[in-house]
Amino acid sequence: MSTKNSVVGSASGSHASTAGETVTSTRSGTSSRHSRQRRQQYDYVKNPSEPMTAMERLKLVRCSIARLRYLGERHRHTSKLDTTGGDRLLSFFEGLRKRVLKLEYNPRVVAKSKVGAPKHLDYIRGHANALLGEASTIISECEQAMDRSEAVYEGLAYHQLQDTHRELENLVGLLSGAPSDMESAGSLKLLADLVSPHVAEFDAFAEQRVPEFLQELKNEGFLFSSVINDSQQPANAIGLLSVFIVDVAIGVRPGRSARLVIQHALHNLARLKSRVDKADLTLGAEEDSSNNEHHRMQSLEFEVIRGRLREAKEELERIRDKWDHDEGDIFSRAGTGVQGLQSIIDAKRVKESTVIEEAQAIHDRTVYACLPFASPQYCRIRSETYSQPCHVRVGFKFVAKGDGSVSRTKTQLIYNLMPEFLILMRQQGIAPSDQERFATLAPSKYELWLSLGELPEMVLGARCALRGVNQRLDHFRALEEQKEVGGYFVLRGGERILRNLILQRCNVPLNIERERFATVDSFFSPRAVIIRCKRPSGLTVQNYFYYATKGEVIFTFARRVVWNIPALLVLSALNTRHRTSLDIYKLLTIGLTNGRSPHAARVEALLQHHSQMPYSTLDNFLDYLAVVGLMYRRYHESSFIFRFLPQYHTSFATQHDAWYGLFMLRRHMLPHLNTAEATPDLPPTATSREIREWLSTGLQEELAAKFDALIGILRQLLVFNDGATGNQGNDVLAYQEVFTVSQVLIGAFEVSLMKTMGAVTFRMAGQLSPEIFQATMCLAETPIREAANTLEKLNQLLEYSCRNNGPDPLITLNRLLLTGNFALDREEDFYSPQTAGWAVMTEHLNFYRSFEQLMCVHRGKSIAEMRSSDVRRYPCEAYGFICMVHSPDGEDCGVLNHLSISTVLSASPRVGSSQYKILLAFIEEELKNVRNTTSLISCVDQLVGTVPVWLEGRLLGYLSPNEALSASKALTQKKALRSRGVVGVTGIVRRDSISSLNTMEVVYIPPGSKDPMGLYIFYQYGRLMRPVLQIESPSRGGDLPFPVVYLGTWEQSWRDIAAVPSDLFDGFDQLRRKYEFMEQNGFNILSFTSSTIPFFEHNCSPRNLFQCGLSKQTAGTQLQTQAWRRDAKLFRMYYPQRYISRTLPMDYFGLDDVSLGVNAVVAILAYTGYDLDDAMILNSTAKQFGMLNAGVTVAKIVKASGKGDSNDVFVFHNCLPDGQPFTPELDRHGLPKKRAVPNATAYFSFDTDHKYPSLRDSSAVYCCAKRFEYIDPLTNEKTYEYTRHQITKWRHFDKGEDAWVHSVIPLTYDGPDPTSVLVLFRIPRPPVIGDKFSSRHGQKGTLPLDIRSHDLPFSTRDGITPDIIINPHAFPSRMTVGMVLEMMGAKLGCIQGRLCDHSAWSVIDEQPRSAKTIGDALEALGYNRYGREKLIDGITGEEIEAEVLVGISGYQRLRHMVSDKWQARARTDSHTHRAVTKTGQPVKGRKRHGGVRVGEMERDALLSHGVAEVVIDRLLHVSDKTKAFICVECGSMLSIYERHATEYSTWKTCKFCSAGLHETDDTIAFVEIPQVLRLWATELTSVGIRVVLKTSETSL
Repeated sequence: MSTKNSVVGSASGSHASTAGETVTSTRSGTSSRHSRQRRQQYDYVKNPSEPMTAMERLKLVRCSIARLRYLGERHRHTSKLDTTGGDRLLSFFEGLRKRVLKLEYNPRVVAKSKVGAPKHLDYIRGHANALLGEASTIISECEQAMDRSEAVYEGLAYHQLQDTHRELENLVGLLSGAPSDMESAGSLKLLADLVSPHVAEFDAFAEQRVPEFLQELKNEGFLFSSVINDSQQPANAIGLLSVFIVDVAIGVRPGRSARLVIQHALHNLARLKSRVDKADLTLGAEEDSSNNEHHRMQSLEFEVIRGRLREAKEELERIRDKWDHDEGDIFSRAGTGVQGLQSIIDAKRVKESTVIEEAQAIHDRTVYACLPFASPQYCRIRSETYSQPCHVRVGFKFVAKGDGSVSRTKTQLIYNLMPEFLILMRQQGIAPSDQERFATLAPSKYELWLSLGELPEMVLGARCALRGVNQRLDHFRALEEQKEVGGYFVLRGGERILRNLILQRCNVPLNIERERFATVDSFFSPRAVIIRCKRPSGLTVQNYFYYATKGEVIFTFARRVVWNIPALLVLSALNTRHRTSLDIYKLLTIGLTNGRSPHAARVEALLQHHSQMPYSTLDNFLDYLAVVGLMYRRYHESSFIFRFLPQYHTSFATQHDAWYGLFMLRRHMLPHLNTAEATPDLPPTATSREIREWLSTGLQEELAAKFDALIGILRQLLVFNDGATGNQGNDVLAYQEVFTVSQVLIGAFEVSLMKTMGAVTFRMAGQLSPEIFQATMCLAETPIREAANTLEKLNQLLEYSCRNNGPDPLITLNRLLLTGNFALDREEDFYSPQTAGWAVMTEHLNFYRSFEQLMCVHRGKSIAEMRSSDVRRYPCEAYGFICMVHSPDGEDCGVLNHLSISTVLSASPRVGSSQYKILLAFIEEELKNVRNTTSLISCVDQLVGTVPVWLEGRLLGYLSPNEALSASKALTQKKALRSRGVVGVTGIVRRDSISSLNTMEVVYIPPGSKDPMGLYIFYQYGRLMRPVLQIESPSRGGDLPFPVVYLGTWEQSWRDIAAVPSDLFDGFDQLRRKYEFMEQNGFNILSFTSSTIPFFEHNCSPRNLFQCGLSKQTAGTQLQTQAWRRDAKLFRMYYPQRYISRTLPMDYFGLDDVSLGVNAVVAILAYTGYDLDDAMILNSTAKQFGMLNAGVTVAKIVKASGKGDSNDVFVFHNCLPDGQPFTPELDRHGLPKKRAVPNATAYFSFDTDHKYPSLRDSSAVYCCAKRFEYIDPLTNEKTYEYTRHQITKWRHFDKGEDAWVHSVIPLTYDGPDPTSVLVLFRIPRPPVIGDKFSSRHGQKGTLPLDIRSHDLPFSTRDGITPDIIINPHAFPSRMTVGMVLEMMGAKLGCIQGRLCDHSAWSVIDEQPRSAKTIGDALEALGYNRYGREKLIDGITGEEIEAEVLVGISGYQRLRHMVSDKWQARARTDSHTHRAVTKTGQPVKGRKRHGGVRVGEMERDALLSHGVAEVVIDRLLHVSDKTKAFICVECGSMLSIYERHATEYSTWKTCKFCSAGLHETDDTIAFVEIPQVLRLWATELTSVGIRVVLKTSETSL
């Protein structure tokens, strides 16, 4: 990747690091030159560059010409807005537009040049050079004339010319040399960038979220505590044991402890060795005389791998031993006192980082050599979990109970099991609270590390074996997909994806109005301000601020129970600046009151409520903290099921009430404002002086920041209640963000860790004797030997507690990934929006389906269950971020959405990193004039005529509207991407080139808006951003002509963006308004799937929506690793084609090798009567040639079994005692024989071996036998005997379709015999009547009839016979004009022999210029300009009178096949079983005993088979058949009533026409009709439309 400018900075380290790169430890600084030299011996090339192919160059040339056409199209609409360049510039672009058509196709140059290269490429290079020279001359003239020209948009024409010049340079460069001399551009990395949020967030989970989570636990004082009792009865508490977490290690990366990195590396290498040994044993069991050479070579390769594993193990052990020796020397040097402890610690960290990098390099090199055994594919095949080892480092805190109320508690902290460390700390006079900083001095072998088992690893995550390897060569070697993009987990062989949820935006207060709020309490109003606070770790907390009808404001948070606290009490506890009530009144009223608003009265009522409280006389914030802590503690004491206070027991408290009050404020009240400083201990018997000196300056500043933020929130709530601002809501994307993978994982990790550590602490405290406890409290004064014995006993107790804590400490996290369920316990404090539906299985129907699962976002399970349509609407704020047409039809419509291909997810730097400091420096530079509470200005100057400035939920101060507007514009300029090296000619920006500064979101809301006014700045992760082009910029020379600016969802709502180039002129001409930004291209706002629809903008939007769904139901080209997949059912089309009509994203992302369909010759014609509605007629000859032919791969894991006792051993075996096979169809192991390879044997015949499926009803699939084992007395060797051979036939194994055995993979062996195997069967599925097909525009239909080619109509011009015939009625109602244009455009491309670009909005005009351009080209070639042709009927031989539209369109075969629809259910009509009450039709679904529903396409399929009576039976008799009376005279059905003549006889009479007045009249008919007919007639009658039914030919 090219270098970036200084403003952009480096990319996120979490995503840039790979398994093969040496990444510096997060604990260490920059590596020295000597350490880099030492690491050179471990460097090796895993991903070499590849040369460009000729086909790739043709694709790039075609894309470059398409972009030139778009640049000319853009200039066409904007030429009047800038006169720079004059007529010469206009003539240049006019010539460009004309030449582009010739560059795409010129029949006079379609040949080969003298040098053998395509002559057309020489022609293109010549014209491109000429245009480039002309553009260079005009650019220099424009630079001189820019100041003198008139322009609405300054520099617009000049920058457009620069864009064109850059594209021409790229085109000339592509054609200047041989493609083999150029480096391949590659498209796989662009695909990976689209789903990189999953991988990047998983990397951030280990590198950022977990360390931040541990730091938060430490800062808040959250420890896992349990009481220690004495041996008396009843037991008395003598102390408290608390366990705290120091560090977490996952795999070998990120490495913070050298010892754990080496330990995990050895663990992974031991696992690889076990797999290699198992494979070697399997190879020995499969010995066959015909493959001795192959087996010998394979065994030799296994031996080489073992040698590498052995060498790596020895090298890692050598490094570990050397590190242990070095650590001992370092600690010894610390004890001498010659050198300062801090300098020794710094030197040790630098040395440790070198050891870590060395161990990581050895591990990565060895894993790369054993890639087939380390890849996720190995786990898929063998139903294992792809995971990495995980350990947690802990420490102890012992607190001894004092003798009385005056006596102080005694505390002992233990960070390691080295008694010499305690002596060193005592000698140096270091307090226990400061010992953690020096714990690094002790050798790591004394640290307390506990195993958490295995943590699932994401495919292509930082610790994945596939990270950074060659996607073509190494993926093939590892049996992986070439287009493997990762982003999912492999658990027990299955693939799971964590869903991205859309939730409320974090760190910003929002106005929410809901009627439900009024039901929270009797005096609550429906209006509230909600702020969702996000900690650096990703854990979130919801803070609610309700306005009560009695004039009070209530602060509420939920910790499995709802806590209601008066807001003024919290404000008083945060009042470190000692503000008086008058000051608070001014802060809440100045700048917001007017003559008509009762705002001041509301504030007075709020203060009066506070003055009536019993604690209102307190005058210090520490006293208010104690009040909050007392409330918190009393609830803890009274609750038997909800214990949450740390370091607390009912018999004695280890902390003061003020400490618990601060704990509550730091953990639940605006926790995103917490500083990185730990809360110091405060004993319950602390004096007044100790309490006053308790809090440091940093913690007081934290409380002051929360005070300011709370003032801003209260002002916003009061203004909202006054009606000056409106409801913002959280169903609009502007106020939403993504709940990322790292946030879900850190929540599950927190729950798992708290359960595990809580149980370990409880068990350990219960087993700890009073003697050991007393000895532990006196460790500092105990001799070394006794102290070592005590510490060893503590270690034994810890190991015992861990052994009895269950087999899987991470069971909550694993259950989340496996089932998607995440149920929180009562004691947990993690805001989980739902308890189920977090994880989904990967579906590999085709590439589009599996890929879009990683591109989708979900609104949540609760939203999906709502029946309201408001939450499903597509809001204007979502434009460009979420595709407007790609959402499933049905109950998930509007709930499951898909991101556009240009949308990225923001990533934030780690707090304290260099990127973080640079980002804050840029922000502070533009906000230097902010007026905050620390400045010496009055409240009037601060609050009157100003707007608040919020930085990620922190209220920095206030600025005037003009200053805030200027600051927002300046920050927008700073975050723009201007370097050409970052943004390629395609306009696509690589994800690792986008820094946190580029994804900063700046929102300025002026006063008078319905949204709360202010300047809001966001830089945290989880926000959706998308690129647009800045129209006016001072770019010159090497900078981008139009800088790329990333806008957020809320930011876009306050920006002016031109959707198409014509908007620039129309906006100024009609509204006299200028735009700030414009779209890069037309397809950036579409999803991955919808961007591949040609002529997208010409279709009705429901058709595009259906096509997005149909694309993911297509049995297209699917998996390259299909022979090793264990999926239950996989579809594949055997002969897909590259579409002639295509879009630029298809070329950018290389989608030709995952094509979904074929190019079919389509005729729009009503033919034979079978093509009614959606049906289509297929040319059977084309079908026989392979068009739309597909197959199904079925995978079965078969275990050897048989009849017998439970102790009997059954294996796969096919040999009798005399050596003869039990059945000749199977090999000696009782498994299907290997397929013959051409030219390998003399008896091979393709016609007999592969033409027809080998498995039929009577074919044997496998053979099992019972095995006896005994020792031969003569040879003293183990001998096996086999009896009870049993064959399983194909008819007993599957549903009866003929098939081939595709592959057989043994999974487990028992001695020489396999006991379980993975068998893949391939079932052919040629198109049959009733199968479903679809075009690329949502025109789906079934196949009703096969017609041979000589019976089909053919063209009078060139004799072409159509492959598919569809009815003309399929177009008017569906308005799929795009399909008609595709047929014409692809027909033109086929005639000219080229691929055509038909991207969305590539041509924008009020006139249909696309159709005119294509028509003119067809007419120039001698064809009808409308694509029509004269056809000859293949049956009669006569010319069809009407001209028929014949063209080429992409067609897809869907997964809905007749062979899979064979099913029957019992009678389900309304008379016998449940039915829909309204319609009387059977309910849907097998689980609800529903019927087999027959729709329009099923009806067409049944009629095509000639079973009309079956159609009547399914649609009437067993559905909603009912009987009704109909008037023969007037045809009315609803006007019949019962007439009573006598008390014994009645008859029916028509109320409308009075027919049937007499009993003898025969004018009322009794007929059978569907119940929906009655329903339909009733609904029409309700709107004034009368329905008349004709009962006979003569009636009516």
